[in-house]
Amino acid sequence: MKIYMIRHGQASFGSPNYDRLSEKGIEQVRALAGYLYSAGVDFDAVYSGTMERQKQSAAEFIRHNVHAVESKSAVKEIEGFNEHNTEQIFRSILPELRERDPELIFDLDNLMSDRKLFQSVYKKVMTAWIRGSCSNLHCETYDQFRTRVRSAVHQVAEESGEKGNAAVFTSGGPVSC
Repeated sequence: MKIYMIRHGQASFGSPNYDRLSEKGIEQVRALAGYLYSAGVDFDAVYSGTMERQKQSAAEFIRHNVHAVESKSAVKEIEGFNEHNTEQIFRSILPELRERDPELIFDLDNLMSDRKLFQSVYKKVMTAWIRGSCSNLHCETYDQFRTRVRSAVHQVAEESGEKGNAAVFTSGGPVSC
């Protein structure tokens, strides 16, 4: 049995609803579906997290991959495959990071619309989160996140048995665990 951990298509960064796939994200999922179809990869089960972009990716994939359409069941949603809550992590870690690093200056109002700015701050925040180096954390820890994702993977493995393939549409964080 193989579990294919698949990151959702590109989300709608900078839009009022980030959690939806962008047009490019839809194209990405269609391309993946076509590629796996032409490679002859068949899926016995398709899973996703419960986030909109993850569910949209799974649904779009099934629409464009005959092997997935022929799978014996609809998409099964597992909350354990959801991405970490980036906003909570930022709110929890940024104050302490700013205290420690006065050069960490950015325009909070433009953080979610400026990709370069977001990436530079994101890297610092996530590094602190993964290392557990902030003392006043009011969100899911990295270890809790990793345990949650691994538990979801074990659930898929148990449900899928020893034969066949399962596709899991999730986010970058769970894929990297």
